[in-house]
Amino acid sequence: MAVTVANSNNRLTNADTTTGWASDGGGGAGPQLEPDLGYQLTSGSNYSVSRKVGTAKGGHAYTHGSTTDMTAAADQVVMFKAVWYNSINVAVYPACTLKVGNDASNYNEYGVISSDMPDQAADPKRLVYLVPIDPNVAAWADIVAGTVTLTAIDFFGIQGDFGGSAKAENVACDAIDLVSGDGVLWMTGGTPDGAFADFVSHDEGTIANRFGHISTLRDNVLDVYGKLWIGRDATPTATATQFTDSAKTVLFGKGFFAAGWTGIGVDLGNASTDVNFSDIVFSGLGQGEKVVYFDTITQINTTTDYITLSPDPAWDIGTPIVYSNDGGSDTIGLTSGNTYWVEPTGTAGQYYVHSSRNNARTSATPIALSVGTTGESHKVTSTPDIRPDLEVVGTSGAFDSAGCTYNRFREIVLTTAATFTGDIFRSCKLIDMTTNNGGSLQGCTMTGQTTEPGVALVKTNTTANIDNCDFSLGLGTGSAIDVDTAGSYTLDGNILTGYWTSPDNENGATFDTITGVDAATETITSNGHGFSNGDEIYYNDNGGTDTIGITDGNRYYAGNVTANTFTVHRSKENGAAGTNAINLSDGSTGETHTFYSGKAAIVNSSGGAVTLTVGGGGTTPSIRNVGASTTTLILNPVTTLIRVRDNTGAVLQNARVLIEAGDGTGDLPFEETISITRVGTTATATHTAHGLSNGDKVAIRNASDSLYNGVFAITNVTANTYDYTMDGTPAASPATVAAGKAAITSTGVVIEGLTNVSGEISASKSFSVNQVVRGSIRKSTSAPYFKSSAINDTINSSTGLTIDRRLQLDQ
Repeated sequence: MAVTVANSNNRLTNADTTTGWASDGGGGAGPQLEPDLGYQLTSGSNYSVSRKVGTAKGGHAYTHGSTTDMTAAADQVVMFKAVWYNSINVAVYPACTLKVGNDASNYNEYGVISSDMPDQAADPKRLVYLVPIDPNVAAWADIVAGTVTLTAIDFFGIQGDFGGSAKAENVACDAIDLVSGDGVLWMTGGTPDGAFADFVSHDEGTIANRFGHISTLRDNVLDVYGKLWIGRDATPTATATQFTDSAKTVLFGKGFFAAGWTGIGVDLGNASTDVNFSDIVFSGLGQGEKVVYFDTITQINTTTDYITLSPDPAWDIGTPIVYSNDGGSDTIGLTSGNTYWVEPTGTAGQYYVHSSRNNARTSATPIALSVGTTGESHKVTSTPDIRPDLEVVGTSGAFDSAGCTYNRFREIVLTTAATFTGDIFRSCKLIDMTTNNGGSLQGCTMTGQTTEPGVALVKTNTTANIDNCDFSLGLGTGSAIDVDTAGSYTLDGNILTGYWTSPDNENGATFDTITGVDAATETITSNGHGFSNGDEIYYNDNGGTDTIGITDGNRYYAGNVTANTFTVHRSKENGAAGTNAINLSDGSTGETHTFYSGKAAIVNSSGGAVTLTVGGGGTTPSIRNVGASTTTLILNPVTTLIRVRDNTGAVLQNARVLIEAGDGTGDLPFEETISITRVGTTATATHTAHGLSNGDKVAIRNASDSLYNGVFAITNVTANTYDYTMDGTPAASPATVAAGKAAITSTGVVIEGLTNVSGEISASKSFSVNQVVRGSIRKSTSAPYFKSSAINDTINSSTGLTIDRRLQLDQ
């Protein structure tokens, strides 16, 4: 089936007659048919409707005659094709504007170009400006005249204001289209394979269409407005599609639209769909989200009413922001959750805050600010984030991207049918791999992530599909990977640069709530914590009940840092300066609590146990556990493999194998003295500095009650304790030592279990030094019976251990 491209456009006017057009400001003649200025042509010779405008701001507006509900998904965005001829000579703001509203008294006005706005500079080489406007996004409107009813839109205007008089018509508006909020062009089919050129052919290449969604700027450089869907028709239904393209540059332009409106969608709901990108550079040009925190005392100036932001987000005048008190109680003259607009003061990092975009652009009196009382960390976020999305849905087809670059993307959402090989992700906010263990990242590079502090660039169910990638935090914030599902996963060959490191990456900065808290000096003691002054840190009480004056799960900042101590602060600035430390209190029972770095490489948000086996020469990641989550790292593991054969040499299934520490020279504990208590069938062993992790096994011996003894997998591990589950409930607690024995002991176990159908049993574990082991192999519970065979050997910390043992019959 040949490639088919459909569109979702609702054309209000081709602008090839003056019907419905009327003057809107300015003097002179009214709207004229224009044979010279324009972009789209349905028939005849008139491209657009134009007016001659000079130094008095004026233009014209179109009334369709029937209203449109622009809150409906099908018609959320107006696509203007506008001309301001000699735009290099435009006046200061508000010079060249567009309007969307109900009538000449009730409308939103949007400033497109003016001589004094750095973010809206005119392009003297450009004749037609393609401008998408979503009137549902209140943040973009410069001026709101009257009351605009979004469910009854029927007024579309253009105006200009120039630095001199004009010789001819110089303000023109071509065809006006209403387009969908989720997809503007839809491609299906593909014999031969479809390509971006097919989108161009349907849009720019067909002069009667020319919606403005995709056009060619120069050879192999494309300009896109809206979301292009591949593998889905406009109904929308997943449809068999073959698409292959390479060696292109695809730019996603600016505009006045909502987050998520522009980008690429790939629907793999049909098993015959096969989409391939190679060596393509995709780049978002629109405003991205920037989150900046500030101190409510030290970074607010009430004399001239500005906020100092560090690092400087470099926002243009009129940038919309959303203010949040981040759960704090300080009041500074702004309302948490509201949208405001900024005006740079002229000094780097300093911004006035305004109640409207027009006030910011005209440098009106800013909002009067007030200083907080406690010095909290509040935040402002630029909005909306109009960088493009890459959205993959469906799992039946296949999508492969190789050697491509994704610059400044907002969200990349993947399913398991998407594979990326050697791609570059630069200045992106999110790669979401949580749908169907979505996607595979192989040998990719992630740099300059634009995540909010405390948030990871990649969110995934499993790290097993992320191999040999290079994550570089650079000047960014946040983490590399967030694992949201409990389980055991591999993490092979990934290089993590710029994230937090400490002597104890796995467990964060742990401390005792009594001995590690000094209420007199407001100091936490955690040896080798690895924090610096001003570092963002997260507090976790690990499910305990002790309270020390701060809130579980909250973000704080370290200050007054020494090698083993630090104070806790509500803002980065206070932490950096070591001022206004939070008043701490001692706990009552002495629990182990933790501080984690906001720049930890891996976040475990699963709420459960995650085991990461780190291999392939990858970086040892730092960890942040959220809530009840626990994480175990197995670093560059080696395999211990036991293969058992019968007396004839055939592999032997269901042979029982035990391999445990053979002496005290290795990492595993060997016959170390412990004490045990129990609650029901749950035993708690106190085992000082055992070095074990959740899921490890131990051999408990020499308790007088045999229910305490045996080989057990351990849980709820702390530095000096762990739990295990017994087969019954011992009569006494604590456990007592068996007669004739010196102490109850615990020994680390490498393997305990039965061989499989291949006669094998194995385990992978990392060792810092060679580990001497002992053990036995036996089969004596069912015929045929075999004699027990002892094992005394050494696991090499680099290569592991393989034993192939033949047993002798015992019958």
